Amino acid sequence: AVFGSSFGDTLTGDGGAKTPNPTPTLIKDAPAAVAVASGTGFNCGLAKDGTAWCIGSNSTGQLGIGTLMVPDTGMMESHKALKVVDLNDGVAITAGAWHSCVLRKTGHIVCWGMGHLGRLGNGSYANAFKPSQVALIDDAVFVEAGESSTCAVRKDGSVWCWGDNGGGQLGLGNQFNTNAPAKVLNVADAVRVACGKQHACALLRNGEVRCWGNNGNGQLGLGYVKQNEVVLTAKTVLGSLP
Repeated sequence: AVFGSSFGDTLTGDGGAKTPNPTPTLIKDAPAAVAVASGTGFNCGLAKDGTAWCIGSNSTGQLGIGTLMVPDTGMMESHKALKVVDLNDGVAITAGAWHSCVLRKTGHIVCWGMGHLGRLGNGSYANAFKPSQVALIDDAVFVEAGESSTCAVRKDGSVWCWGDNGGGQLGLGNQFNTNAPAKVLNVADAVRVACGKQHACALLRNGEVRCWGNNGNGQLGLGYVKQNEVVLTAKTVLGSLP
Protein backbone atom coordinates (compact mmCIF):
# COMPACT_ATOMS: atom_id res chain seq x y z
CA ALA A 1 0.00 0.00 0.00
CA VAL A 2 1.13 3.51 -0.78
CA PHE A 3 -0.16 6.85 0.48
CA GLY A 4 0.26 10.58 0.00
CA SER A 5 1.12 12.29 -3.28
CA SER A 6 0.39 15.40 -5.25
CA PHE A 7 0.01 13.08 -8.25
CA GLY A 8 -2.88 11.15 -6.67
CA ASP A 9 -3.84 8.00 -8.56
CA THR A 10 -0.75 8.03 -10.77
CA LEU A 11 1.05 6.81 -7.70
CA THR A 12 -1.54 4.91 -5.76
CA GLY A 13 -3.35 3.16 -8.59
CA ASP A 14 -6.72 3.59 -6.92
CA GLY A 15 -8.40 4.58 -10.18
CA GLY A 16 -9.81 7.77 -8.72
CA ALA A 17 -9.26 11.41 -9.49
CA LYS A 18 -5.84 13.02 -9.42
CA THR A 19 -6.08 14.45 -5.95
CA PRO A 20 -3.79 14.08 -2.95
CA ASN A 21 -4.47 10.85 -1.09
CA PRO A 22 -3.81 11.06 2.68
CA THR A 23 -4.65 7.43 3.45
CA PRO A 24 -2.96 4.14 2.50
CA THR A 25 -4.30 2.70 -0.74
CA LEU A 26 -3.74 -0.74 -2.20
CA ILE A 27 -1.86 -0.69 -5.50
CA LYS A 28 -3.74 -2.77 -8.04
CA ASP A 29 -2.45 -5.15 -10.69
CA ALA A 30 0.85 -5.96 -8.97
CA PRO A 31 2.10 -8.93 -6.92
CA ALA A 32 2.83 -8.58 -3.23
CA ALA A 33 5.99 -6.57 -2.71
CA VAL A 34 8.99 -7.45 -0.55
CA ALA A 35 10.60 -4.02 -1.03
CA VAL A 36 9.49 -0.59 -2.28
CA ALA A 37 11.19 2.59 -3.45
CA SER A 38 9.80 6.04 -4.24
CA GLY A 39 11.04 8.76 -6.57
CA THR A 40 9.58 12.02 -7.86
CA GLY A 41 6.07 11.17 -8.98
CA PHE A 42 6.56 7.42 -9.16
CA ASN A 43 6.89 4.29 -7.01
CA CYS A 44 8.50 0.92 -7.68
CA GLY A 45 8.20 -2.37 -5.88
CA LEU A 46 10.18 -5.60 -5.91
CA ALA A 47 8.20 -8.83 -5.88
CA LYS A 48 9.23 -12.11 -4.25
CA ASP A 49 9.91 -13.64 -7.67
CA GLY A 50 12.54 -10.99 -8.44
CA THR A 51 10.43 -8.95 -10.83
CA ALA A 52 9.99 -5.20 -10.39
CA TRP A 53 6.80 -3.19 -10.86
CA CYS A 54 6.45 0.59 -11.17
CA ILE A 55 3.61 3.10 -11.23
CA GLY A 56 3.26 6.83 -11.81
CA SER A 57 5.25 9.24 -13.96
CA ASN A 58 7.31 7.91 -16.86
CA SER A 59 8.62 11.29 -18.08
CA THR A 60 12.22 10.04 -18.22
CA GLY A 61 11.55 6.31 -18.55
CA GLN A 62 11.57 5.72 -14.79
CA LEU A 63 8.90 2.99 -15.01
CA GLY A 64 11.34 0.77 -16.94
CA ILE A 65 8.74 -0.52 -19.38
CA GLY A 66 10.88 -0.05 -22.50
CA THR A 67 8.98 2.94 -23.89
CA LEU A 68 8.32 6.53 -22.89
CA MET A 69 4.61 6.48 -23.69
CA VAL A 70 2.51 3.98 -21.73
CA PRO A 71 0.83 1.77 -24.36
CA ASP A 72 -2.59 1.62 -22.68
CA THR A 73 -2.91 5.36 -22.17
CA GLY A 74 -0.66 7.04 -24.73
CA MET A 75 0.63 9.22 -21.90
CA MET A 76 3.91 9.41 -20.01
CA GLU A 77 2.34 8.03 -16.83
CA SER A 78 0.50 4.96 -15.65
CA HIS A 79 -2.34 4.70 -13.15
CA LYS A 80 -1.63 1.02 -12.59
CA ALA A 81 1.51 -0.92 -11.77
CA LEU A 82 3.50 -2.06 -14.80
CA LYS A 83 6.15 -4.77 -14.93
CA VAL A 84 9.71 -3.61 -15.54
CA VAL A 85 11.03 -5.36 -18.63
CA ASP A 86 14.04 -7.69 -18.79
CA LEU A 87 14.28 -8.20 -15.04
CA ASN A 88 13.39 -11.30 -13.03
CA ASP A 89 16.18 -11.78 -10.50
CA GLY A 90 16.15 -8.63 -8.37
CA VAL A 91 17.02 -8.80 -4.69
CA ALA A 92 16.95 -5.08 -3.76
CA ILE A 93 15.50 -1.90 -5.25
CA THR A 94 16.19 1.81 -4.79
CA ALA A 95 14.99 5.01 -6.45
CA GLY A 96 16.41 8.49 -6.94
CA ALA A 97 14.46 11.51 -8.06
CA TRP A 98 14.03 10.29 -11.66
CA HIS A 99 15.79 6.94 -11.83
CA SER A 100 15.67 3.50 -10.26
CA CYS A 101 18.20 0.73 -9.72
CA VAL A 102 17.94 -2.95 -8.83
CA LEU A 103 20.60 -5.23 -7.40
CA ARG A 104 20.45 -8.60 -9.14
CA LYS A 105 21.23 -12.02 -7.66
CA THR A 106 24.38 -12.13 -9.76
CA GLY A 107 25.87 -9.07 -8.03
CA HIS A 108 25.27 -6.90 -11.07
CA ILE A 109 23.22 -3.69 -10.88
CA VAL A 110 20.77 -2.41 -13.46
CA CYS A 111 19.37 1.12 -13.57
CA TRP A 112 16.82 2.93 -15.71
CA GLY A 113 15.20 6.35 -16.08
CA MET A 114 16.98 9.69 -16.34
CA GLY A 115 20.61 9.43 -17.42
CA HIS A 116 21.52 13.11 -16.99
CA LEU A 117 24.76 13.60 -15.02
CA GLY A 118 25.56 9.90 -15.38
CA ARG A 119 23.35 8.61 -12.58
CA LEU A 120 22.68 5.29 -14.38
CA GLY A 121 26.36 4.32 -14.31
CA ASN A 122 26.26 2.64 -17.71
CA GLY A 123 28.82 4.86 -19.42
CA SER A 124 26.16 7.11 -20.95
CA TYR A 125 24.33 10.30 -20.10
CA ALA A 126 21.21 9.29 -22.04
CA ASN A 127 17.91 8.24 -20.51
CA ALA A 128 17.23 4.50 -20.41
CA PHE A 129 13.66 3.29 -20.82
CA LYS A 130 14.50 -0.22 -19.61
CA PRO A 131 17.08 -1.71 -17.21
CA SER A 132 20.65 -0.96 -18.28
CA GLN A 133 23.60 -2.68 -16.63
CA VAL A 134 25.93 -0.57 -14.50
CA ALA A 135 29.51 -0.79 -15.72
CA LEU A 136 32.45 -2.33 -13.85
CA ILE A 137 30.50 -3.90 -10.95
CA ASP A 138 29.70 -7.61 -10.78
CA ASP A 139 29.90 -8.23 -7.03
CA ALA A 140 27.62 -5.66 -5.39
CA VAL A 141 25.94 -6.48 -2.09
CA PHE A 142 24.04 -3.21 -1.62
CA VAL A 143 22.87 -0.31 -3.80
CA GLU A 144 21.45 3.09 -2.86
CA ALA A 145 20.24 5.93 -5.07
CA GLY A 146 20.48 9.60 -4.16
CA GLU A 147 18.60 12.36 -5.93
CA SER A 148 20.88 12.29 -8.98
CA SER A 149 23.65 9.92 -7.96
CA THR A 150 23.98 6.26 -7.02
CA CYS A 151 26.35 4.31 -4.78
CA ALA A 152 27.01 0.62 -4.22
CA VAL A 153 28.85 -1.50 -1.67
CA ARG A 154 30.94 -4.27 -3.20
CA LYS A 155 31.77 -7.67 -1.74
CA ASP A 156 35.22 -6.47 -0.61
CA GLY A 157 33.68 -3.64 1.46
CA SER A 158 34.61 -0.85 -0.94
CA VAL A 159 32.04 1.78 -1.96
CA TRP A 160 31.66 2.90 -5.56
CA CYS A 161 29.56 5.87 -6.70
CA TRP A 162 28.52 7.53 -9.95
CA GLY A 163 26.41 10.39 -11.31
CA ASP A 164 26.09 13.95 -10.05
CA ASN A 165 29.13 15.12 -8.09
CA GLY A 166 28.35 18.82 -7.80
CA GLY A 167 28.39 18.63 -4.02
CA GLY A 168 31.24 16.14 -3.79
CA GLN A 169 28.73 13.39 -3.03
CA LEU A 170 30.69 10.77 -4.94
CA GLY A 171 33.61 10.98 -2.50
CA LEU A 172 36.23 10.99 -5.25
CA GLY A 173 38.30 13.96 -4.07
CA ASN A 174 36.86 16.18 -6.80
CA GLN A 175 33.55 17.57 -8.06
CA PHE A 176 33.48 16.03 -11.52
CA ASN A 177 30.42 14.04 -12.58
CA THR A 178 30.98 10.50 -13.83
CA ASN A 179 28.78 8.14 -15.84
CA ALA A 180 30.62 5.04 -14.62
CA PRO A 181 31.31 3.78 -11.09
CA ALA A 182 34.39 5.13 -9.30
CA LYS A 183 35.81 4.07 -5.96
CA VAL A 184 35.11 6.29 -2.95
CA LEU A 185 38.29 7.41 -1.20
CA ASN A 186 39.01 6.71 2.48
CA VAL A 187 36.30 4.07 2.88
CA ALA A 188 36.95 0.37 3.48
CA ASP A 189 35.08 -2.55 5.02
CA ALA A 190 31.67 -0.93 4.44
CA VAL A 191 28.42 -2.83 4.84
CA ARG A 192 25.90 -0.13 3.87
CA VAL A 193 25.80 3.25 2.14
CA ALA A 194 23.15 5.99 2.31
CA CYS A 195 22.79 8.81 -0.22
CA GLY A 196 21.20 12.21 0.27
CA LYS A 197 20.82 15.00 -2.26
CA GLN A 198 24.46 16.12 -2.14
CA HIS A 199 26.08 13.95 0.51
CA ALA A 200 26.52 10.28 1.34
CA CYS A 201 27.53 8.17 4.33
CA ALA A 202 28.91 4.66 4.70
CA LEU A 203 28.45 2.35 7.67
CA LEU A 204 31.57 0.29 8.30
CA ARG A 205 31.61 -3.20 9.74
CA ASN A 206 33.03 -1.95 13.06
CA GLY A 207 30.15 0.52 13.52
CA GLU A 208 32.06 3.60 12.36
CA VAL A 209 30.22 5.97 10.03
CA ARG A 210 32.09 7.99 7.42
CA CYS A 211 30.43 10.77 5.39
CA TRP A 212 31.35 13.06 2.51
CA GLY A 213 29.84 15.78 0.31
CA ASN A 214 27.99 18.97 1.14
CA ASN A 215 28.26 19.98 4.80
CA GLY A 216 26.50 23.33 4.59
CA ASN A 217 23.99 22.33 7.27
CA GLY A 218 26.26 20.13 9.34
CA GLN A 219 24.81 17.00 7.75
CA LEU A 220 28.14 15.17 7.74
CA GLY A 221 28.19 14.97 11.53
CA LEU A 222 31.63 16.51 11.89
CA GLY A 223 30.66 18.64 14.88
CA TYR A 224 30.41 21.98 13.09
CA VAL A 225 28.51 23.85 10.36
CA LYS A 226 30.32 25.77 7.65
CA GLN A 227 28.24 27.42 4.94
CA ASN A 228 28.92 26.10 1.42
CA GLU A 229 31.54 23.64 2.67
CA VAL A 230 32.12 20.62 0.45
CA VAL A 231 34.04 17.68 1.94
CA LEU A 232 35.55 15.81 -0.99
CA THR A 233 36.78 12.71 0.85
CA ALA A 234 35.12 10.66 3.59
CA LYS A 235 35.50 11.74 7.20
CA THR A 236 34.47 9.98 10.40
CA VAL A 237 31.22 11.13 11.97
CA LEU A 238 31.84 12.58 15.41
CA GLY A 239 31.17 9.95 18.08
CA SER A 240 30.79 7.01 15.68
CA LEU A 241 34.13 5.37 16.42
CA PRO A 242 33.63 2.14 18.38
